[in-house]
Amino acid sequence: SNSLDPRRTYIWICCLCVNQHRVFEQKKSGMLVPSDVFFNEFQSRVIGIGHVLAMMAPWKEPKYLTRIWCIFEIYTAHQYKDRCRVTIVMPPNQKKELEHDLLNEKSHRFDTLYETLGKTKIEDAKATVEDDRIAILEMVRAKDGPGYRGLNNQVNELLRGWVLSSIREAIKNQEHAVQENYLNLDLENRNKKNLDLSFFNNKVGNLLLAHSEYDEALSMYHKALAIRESVLGVNHESTAASYNNIGSVLRVKGNYDEALIMYHKALAIRESVLGVNHESTAASYNNIGSVMRVKGNY
Repeated sequence: SNSLDPRRTYIWICCLCVNQHRVFEQKKSGMLVPSDVFFNEFQSRVIGIGHVLAMMAPWKEPKYLTRIWCIFEIYTAHQYKDRCRVTIVMPPNQKKELEHDLLNEKSHRFDTLYETLGKTKIEDAKATVEDDRIAILEMVRAKDGPGYRGLNNQVNELLRGWVLSSIREAIKNQEHAVQENYLNLDLENRNKKNLDLSFFNNKVGNLLLAHSEYDEALSMYHKALAIRESVLGVNHESTAASYNNIGSVLRVKGNYDEALIMYHKALAIRESVLGVNHESTAASYNNIGSVMRVKGNY
């Protein structure tokens, strides 16, 4: 996917970058290498190679994030991002599974992933050699170290970027799938494809909103709205739902006046299509009331 020449692309496997046999022999003979010397050696390998590929599998609960050397490795690379690049990758079957779960209305695996990311803490990670784990944690806790919170925040920032880029890639793939043979389809099937895409956009928007990715969520809701207005028309329950979703993001972002405009549009459609005595109409009244209360318009 990166158009690299396999004959000129070299990959170093992390456990082979520092000779583990020598480390074992030195420990066995009692010649322990000081931690700072070992960490400097490790750091020089990471920066010297200049590009770390972090393999996330399975995508919903990556094993990578349970290992202390892996977390420390990705942190080290991120610390020297002017000299070392981090690319988080997934096996092809995991990418397909991720897209499938994004399309599946009943799937909650992305919630599992975000939960896993939230629990990623270097102090809870495991190591094959307990002495390694102790040494890494001591270095993190040291006076000139990042501390647990500082390291965990940086790693989670990087992981959050990976999740968003994975979602963006899935969105592009879905948009491309809609365009395939589009001109050869009749109007009914074109509309069906477009509505499937609007459902996908809406689901992704819900996911992003739930995890505080507000600008990304807003973009997805607007895409869903554009399709629904075009295919279903303005006076449709699904179009009203899109207006309502956009209003919800704007409210969270503090754009109360804009949120009210969206909520009122949703309300007008729901009163017209569903009637006054419908739970969705009641939800619109409630949303408008919530914004008015925040604005102080009691």
